[in-house]
Amino acid sequence: MTSPQFIRLNTDWNVEPNVPLPEISIDGLTLELRLLVTVASREGEESAAIKLTFTDCHAWLLSDLNDEGWYRGQCRYGRLAPAWGHFYEIAGEDPLRDQPDDWQSMPGHGNCHYLFYLRDETFECIANAWKAAPIRARAKVSSTSGGLIGVSGVEYLS
Repeated sequence: MTSPQFIRLNTDWNVEPNVPLPEISIDGLTLELRLLVTVASREGEESAAIKLTFTDCHAWLLSDLNDEGWYRGQCRYGRLAPAWGHFYEIAGEDPLRDQPDDWQSMPGHGNCHYLFYLRDETFECIANAWKAAPIRARAKVSSTSGGLIGVSGVEYLS
C-alpha cells in the first residue's frame, strides 16, 4: 500500500494566522467555506476574505484539531502531511480518510478529498471540485478591558 499524496492548493494565499474565522454554508450539493486569509503581494502580505466553493459534495467536517494537536501527533495525517496551515488535496490511496465518525453527509458523489489546516480547527471536504474567489468582509471590532482593540468576528458580505 502506498501513502497518500498531499497536493498543496494554496500557493499565493494562506489562512490568516490569528483570526481565520471560518464560516460554512450549504446550498444543495454545494458547500461554501468563507474565511480570512493573507495574500502575498509585491508590497508584502495583506489580509483578505475568500470563499472556497466545493461542488458535488459528499461529506465535510470541521474539527477542533488545532496546530498544537498536529505538532503533538494527534492528527491522523500529522506524520504524512507536509506542513500545518495549508490547503491540500489528498490523492492516491487514503486508508485514513474514513476514520473520523463525525463526517457530515451530503447527497453529492464527489470523491476528491480536500484538507485545510486552519489555526484553531481542521476543515475537510469530499467533493468533485473546488474554486476560490475573493469576497468582501467587515471585521467586528471589540476592545478589551486593557484598552486593546481586537477582532471579535467577521461579517462576510458576499
